[in-house]
Amino acid sequence: MISKILFYSLMTLVMSQSALAIDLRSIGGSLYIVGRGGGIASDGYNTGSNGGQVGIEKSISEDMSVDAFYFNEGTPYNNHRDGFAVMSWLKKPITNNLTVQAGAGAYLSMNTTTVNSEQKNENKIGAVVGIAALYRVFGSNFYLTSRVTHAQVPGSVNTDTIYVGAGYLYQNAQPINWDEGETDVSILGGQSQTTRENSHFDRAFQIEVRRLRTKDVAYSVSIITEGDSGVTNRSGIAAQVWYVVPTKDDKWTFSVGAGPYIARDQREPEESKYAALGLTSFEVSHKLTKKVDVVFRFNRDISFRNKGQDSFFLGVRGPLKK
Repeated sequence: MISKILFYSLMTLVMSQSALAIDLRSIGGSLYIVGRGGGIASDGYNTGSNGGQVGIEKSISEDMSVDAFYFNEGTPYNNHRDGFAVMSWLKKPITNNLTVQAGAGAYLSMNTTTVNSEQKNENKIGAVVGIAALYRVFGSNFYLTSRVTHAQVPGSVNTDTIYVGAGYLYQNAQPINWDEGETDVSILGGQSQTTRENSHFDRAFQIEVRRLRTKDVAYSVSIITEGDSGVTNRSGIAAQVWYVVPTKDDKWTFSVGAGPYIARDQREPEESKYAALGLTSFEVSHKLTKKVDVVFRFNRDISFRNKGQDSFFLGVRGPLKK
């Protein structure tokens, strides 16, 4: 139990401190996705071509940035590892359109593997280092990028991957209608599946109340039901801290969240139905009206019982009165 408390405290601290550290009178950043490529694991097996990264990078000066991203390393033999990372980058412009950068950071990894004929979901904290090149297309805010990443995870394989993709640079992202202390409610529905064999998708729902602390940071409390995947049948309450990135025109918002999740699993024996988990989330929302947003969200449960869960939600969000 102590190790779990320390784990959740570290995860929440990293998210909150990263968000607060980059709450800088916004000098810009970028949103990106890379995925075409592959790599090799330290045991010699190829990682395959189904990996990639999706993230939010925030500039903290002209030559430094902080990056939070979802990282899928692919599927080398007997390993399917992904997770969430936070990196600090040093940047060097080569021309007006070309920039190279190098960085390092922490990696919360989740690996589905078989050990002694038993399938497990290993949750471990490792490190990532990387280099990247960004090329702005015709001097616009759109850019092409290539990223080389080395992932070092204690007691597991290490990987070296290279991916290519694209991104979008934003500047001075100040939401037009942002209101400090605003409280919103989200109603989400979707599909959820356990990251284990013999699991299937089932209907899932989430109701969330979220309050903006600053223009970049929010806190939320959620009620979640994940349905019956054939491996788990969980529902519970989660609390998260969010880093929130709105675009300048206030039409789009990109968010990253993490925190503890207390759940009840009806498929577990009565004495162990309740468990403490972690919950990490990536979200994209688009404003439909002045008061209502449509929301797409990806949730990943971090389980210490080898039963991690992926959930994909679509829904709406609107403000509550103060």
